[in-house]
Parts: sequence; C-alpha cells; structure tokens
Amino acid sequence: MDCNRTRTGPETCPTLNLTCKEPLRLVGGASRCEGTVEAELRGEWRRVVTYGLWDLEAAAAVCRGLDCGSAVSTEQRDGSESKVWGVRTYCVKKSSAVRDCLLDGSSSDSRLLQVICSDSVRLVGGRSLCSGSLQIQDQSLAQSWAGVCEGALDRRGAEVLCRELGCGAPLLQGALSPLGQTFHCEGNESKLMDCNRIRTGPETCPTLNLTCKEPLRLVGGASRCEGTVEAELRGEWRRVMTYTSYSWDLEAAAAVCRGLDCGSPVSTEVRDGSDSKVWVVHTDCVKESSVRDCLYDDGFSNSRLLQVICSDSVRLVGGRSLCSGSLQIQDQSLAQSWAGVCEGALDRRGAEVLCRELGCGAPLLQGALSPLGQTFHCEGNESKLMDCNRTRTGPETCPTLNLTCIGHQGA
Repeated sequence: MDCNRTRTGPETCPTLNLTCKEPLRLVGGASRCEGTVEAELRGEWRRVVTYGLWDLEAAAAVCRGLDCGSAVSTEQRDGSESKVWGVRTYCVKKSSAVRDCLLDGSSSDSRLLQVICSDSVRLVGGRSLCSGSLQIQDQSLAQSWAGVCEGALDRRGAEVLCRELGCGAPLLQGALSPLGQTFHCEGNESKLMDCNRIRTGPETCPTLNLTCKEPLRLVGGASRCEGTVEAELRGEWRRVMTYTSYSWDLEAAAAVCRGLDCGSPVSTEVRDGSDSKVWVVHTDCVKESSVRDCLYDDGFSNSRLLQVICSDSVRLVGGRSLCSGSLQIQDQSLAQSWAGVCEGALDRRGAEVLCRELGCGAPLLQGALSPLGQTFHCEGNESKLMDCNRTRTGPETCPTLNLTCIGHQGA
C-alpha cells in the first residue's frame, strides 16, 4: 500500500489471484529442484529438520512450494551440526505449505532432509503422485504449467515418464489443454523432456491422463497378486511393515492391490518373519493416498511382514465397500484394461463364485454402459470367476451388472 495507486474501472472486475513461491531452497544437488531442504524465517536461512514421519507426501509440499513438479524421492541423513528450523510433518500434509509449519528448534541438529523433485513434469489430480493428468513446464510458456494432449505419448514415452517420477510401469488411459505436441522417445531416456518433441495441433485437445503402477511387488505367493509386500525406494527393494499393525486392514491393503493393478484385497495379515531392513508405511496415510507416497525409513530392522492377497482380475467398483459395486474384469484381449460386465451375465452360481473369490459373503444381485458383452457359465464350485466358461454376447454396450455381497468374511 506504499505504492502509488490510480483508480480505474469498472467498479466490479475479476479478482486477481496470485501464488508466491515458498521461501525455500534445495542446496547441494544437481539442479535447483534437488538437494538439502533449507528455509528462510525471520530473515535467516537454516536447514530444515522434521518432527514426525517424513515421506513423499510430505516432500511433495517442498516441490510444490518451489514450483518443481512432484516428489520423486526423499530421505533423512546425518550431516554437520548447525542451527535448524523444525517442521511438523502432520502440519505440512494438512496445510500444504512448509512455511506455515516451521518452528524454531531453538537448538542445533545434525540431521538434514534431502528431496529430489521431478522439476519440469508432473501428474496432477490423481489419487497419488503416480497418477493424474500430465503437465509439463515449457520454457516457451514462461515457466507456466501446461497439459499434454492425448496421443502425445506412446508406450516408450510413458515408460520414460513413469521411471522419471520414480513410479512403476505405465497404465495408459484423456479437459482441454493449450499444448499440442508429440513426444518421440527411444525408451532409454532418463527424463521425458530429453525426448524429441514435435509441436502439433490443435491448440486445444483432450489432456493425457496417465497412471503409473506403484513400485511395489508381492513375493512368495501363488501369483503376482498375492504374497509379502515389498517396495522400492531410492533404488532399493525392502519388505514393508507398519508400526500400527492394529490398524492395518483391508482398507489399507486396497492401496497395495490398486497400486499393482491387481483388483481389490481379499485378505491381509501381519506375520513374523526373519529380521531385515524394512521400509515403514504409515497406515492412515495409505488409506488416503498410496503406499509409495507414505513410505519412510526409520533406520531399523524388523521381523514383521505384511501379507496381502488381491482378487487379481475381478473387482467391484463404485460401491460403499469392497463387497459391493459394478463388476469389472481384466480381460487379456483388452490389453489389461478393466471393463464392465453386462447385466444378466451372472446367474446365482456365478455370483456365488465371485463373492467367494472376493472373500465376501453371499450375493445380493441387483443394474451405465459397458463395452464387454459376455455371459459366465459357472458350475458353482470354481474358486475364481475367470475359471468359469464364458460366451461372448452382444450388444457392445449394455447396462453394467451391479452386485452386492453380504459383507466380508471374518468382518
């Protein structure tokens, strides 16, 4: 308000929206978007240390505050002793700004937070840092973010992007965007922006939506969709465990199955195993986000392990629970994508097979358009719906089958 002002018109006008970058910096890295976290408070720059569980979900606030894309990796390390600013992790996750959550540690500390951000690419609007609409920061657009058109990435380009973001393999899936260009990747690039690009038209186009699988795996089970949970963080695979085993339930396990594109969880338990280094996951965080976003390293070994069995190629979606919703199956002929199943495709025996496969109770059959017209013929003793004989029928679009099973067994 010390600046000179001139009154203009009209009396009513669109309000000015403005976002200021956070008073943060990442130092000691290869670019401005990676390194040790430092913050300025009351005119003084200090390293930042955390009081709480620091994971990718928290690190995302640093990347966002620096306009550096999304968080790829983060860790706590020991360094030289110095005065620090403390940050409350829970506050960062809720307020989304590091600056709002800083406090004076009033002491020195040798710990430091290291963060690597994706810099000029990000996925926005998804359930996790590994899914959403693709946006890039184009130098020709004066550092603003712009969406990328559907069809701009082929399989190799998507693999480069998912790898750059620290995620698993891509699951390609398309709001209008001002950036029409196509990426031509060899597949061995480390960053999407290293690929050759050709600017195309039109100026507006449907935006590319992409989901990368989580860097997870289930080991020791009968299929890729059951076993002990392991995750990759900073290039290292470890078993995953939780200190809040009492709250690790099917809702939490759903994040594992979803991250692996393995349907819905059928069962989960915490067991004892051999002692080894582990990644720790915060259960409450997982229920709202993804496993990868909620991992952290507490520096200790542990003998406990998480076991999960997922439904693999069948799931119920859009319902109030894991035992209700519209039936979808993962058909090999559809290149692993999920498709709905028509009303009338299941009889009582087929529904009983499905509910049993999902670990639920008896079926309560009930009926949006789906591309998959086929009928299941079950004897009733099958363990999986996809073991039943199927005949493909028509039409290509049909009302989708909705099913409710009477609740989860053991629940």
